[in-house]
Amino acid sequence: MSAKEERTLFGKIDGMHEHEAMKRLAEIEPPNDEQPSAAERAALAAIRARTFARLGLVESEVRAADGDSRETAADRTGGEPEYRPQEAEFHSADAGLPQAEHGPIQASRTRNAYGRKTIRAAIAAALLAVALTSLYSASSSEVRAQVHKWLQFLPGFASVQQSEDNTVRLVLTVPVEESWRGGTVELRAVSIGDSYSSIGVAGSAGPDARSVVLTNADGDRYTFQYGTISRAGVWLGQYYYKGSIRATEEMEASFNNGAPSIKFRLHPAVSAEKIEDLGVTSEHDGIRMTAVLSANETNKRRVALLPELPDGLRITSYGLADFDQMEKPVLTTAAGKQIELQQDELFPNRNEFSFSQEDQDASANYRLVVPTVEAVKHTDKPVKITFPVPKEGELTLGKRIVLLGYPVELVRVERIPGSAGTGVGSVRLIWNMLYDADAAVSPLLFFPDFGYTGQSGVSAVKTDEATRAMQHMELEVAPGEKEHSIYVSDLTLLIRGPWTFDLK
Repeated sequence: MSAKEERTLFGKIDGMHEHEAMKRLAEIEPPNDEQPSAAERAALAAIRARTFARLGLVESEVRAADGDSRETAADRTGGEPEYRPQEAEFHSADAGLPQAEHGPIQASRTRNAYGRKTIRAAIAAALLAVALTSLYSASSSEVRAQVHKWLQFLPGFASVQQSEDNTVRLVLTVPVEESWRGGTVELRAVSIGDSYSSIGVAGSAGPDARSVVLTNADGDRYTFQYGTISRAGVWLGQYYYKGSIRATEEMEASFNNGAPSIKFRLHPAVSAEKIEDLGVTSEHDGIRMTAVLSANETNKRRVALLPELPDGLRITSYGLADFDQMEKPVLTTAAGKQIELQQDELFPNRNEFSFSQEDQDASANYRLVVPTVEAVKHTDKPVKITFPVPKEGELTLGKRIVLLGYPVELVRVERIPGSAGTGVGSVRLIWNMLYDADAAVSPLLFFPDFGYTGQSGVSAVKTDEATRAMQHMELEVAPGEKEHSIYVSDLTLLIRGPWTFDLK
């Protein structure tokens, strides 16, 4: 909702008499033939929040006065919910293994009891009636269009951009490169929007570019500042521009490092209301992926994997890189012939690969199977693990811990003598990650979150070569320390599929 529409909406209530508000409340009837989408429900929730704030009401009070028993953490504490580290839950090794969580934990709900604020609640409801009427009336197509969140696929970035308006971004559909100093400079990605635009450039020679100038067909110039520069013998720059750009079909990018300019053409981004509409979707155990197959580009096609994940989960590997020690994705033709998957040699996107179709018809069908992914589960409420520190030797514990929903076992603690100069020593924690090759999810490893306590620290981890599950962790401990605590915010997981995509 725009600021102008919001002012109009609130203007309707400013002159409304309370009796009229009560009448409008009585007249509210939900539409029988149409239910609001998730995006529209989110918009209405935002309208409701602004409405109650404008009227000086706490929404939970009005809900309670109307018989609704829902309560949030912020309602109970009178402000933002308080986050404290959760103590690790310990179990004896012979007490039975807790099962990993497979769904959200339902928080208990208690009833709030407040006095009725009938007239003020009616005013808020009347204002919502105005919003509902405008959303579902035949003449409100512009309003409803603003509620929809459009997803636009950005080639080169291998990601999607979400917007709440109908503006179509202009993108570079195929990377363009030029030879330079015995190597290349490659314009990998371009995304032009109404108020924010970005460019990705990679080079295998020469110094990196600190800025990129975009020039349209009329000679208008726009200077993109660098956001990040990555170097590893080669370089990758991400650049941005804030403001409006008058894009033309043909554009030119020039660099301040002496690299040759690159001319290119822009095309409208592929857009959809849902990620599934951008490609072929596969879902397994609550993780949904969409494979987006690009248009043919000189006998090479690109595939980007776009995941839809539960909160707190992010995929760190699809098994595409050569160094990924996990089962690899497989692409086959309709005849069952396996096709080699390729990734960018300089800076590959972890969720993107390409393949050659030299011997294939452009309309051929393919099947892609992604057997496993590696992911990191994050919590904003770190788990605190406290263990005894032996003065010397080792101490057997055999304690099982539920860590971010997954059981692991702290087998024993070994003392590593300190150096003669400082007396600072270390401990080695022997872990059993309870790796199960047949499980849907296997916890692999974790590192202490030293930043949570604002302290510095060093840790080292050794993993099993076959399973990549952690075997032990080494930590520094202070002289004379009898007990030590670490905090865990992230847990690396191996998640098994498969996810299968039939591509055309």
